Amino acid sequence: MASKRIVAIGGSEAGISAALRARALDPDSEVTVVAADDYPNFSICGIPYYVSGR
Repeated sequence: MASKRIVAIGGSEAGISAALRARALDPDSEVTVVAADDYPNFSICGIPYYVSGR
């Protein structure tokens, strides 16, 4: 089965949460977040993923 490509539009909490959930459901998928801001908005739950490099 070919790996999936998933694009989350928006770097707010919703976009980041969607990307993290997509990755959790399908670890082999390629997940990309597209945001207009220079830096995406990380919620408190996303900070450990950022710091760990995941």
